[in-house]
Amino acid sequence: VAAYRQARLKEAAQSQQYYTDANEAESWMKEREPLVASDNYGKDEGSAKSLLQSHEKVEGEIRSYSTEVDRLKELSKKVIEGATVAPSFERLGALSPVEEELPEEVEVEVEVEEEELQPKEVERLVDVEVSVPQVKARYRYNKGQGM
Repeated sequence: VAAYRQARLKEAAQSQQYYTDANEAESWMKEREPLVASDNYGKDEGSAKSLLQSHEKVEGEIRSYSTEVDRLKELSKKVIEGATVAPSFERLGALSPVEEELPEEVEVEVEVEEEELQPKEVERLVDVEVSVPQVKARYRYNKGQGM
């Protein structure tokens, strides 16, 4: 059983490594995509040559990165092979089924502590909108009119 678990753990680690590397490769490709998919052909001979040089540089990077993509392809095949292998005791050797190896069931008492809910006072600030009637004067008030 330990050998089986060891194999499953190794498969899980391999799968995790694959997904990590695949995400990194996808990010790398997304960074290069705008350069390759650009419709900019340059406005003059100098800018066209500059664009051609940058495209050739990206093309070289893609060629060198193809080994990484091939490695990911092989790793994905290994991950798929590992995922499709069903557990079998023949593969593990002369071990008997797991049920025979387990000790008999034992009842265990578990203490559960229950918390009592305590009422709690909470202070809240409440904004209240109050409308105050406004008085409109009929005549203008001037200080100099003797009032």
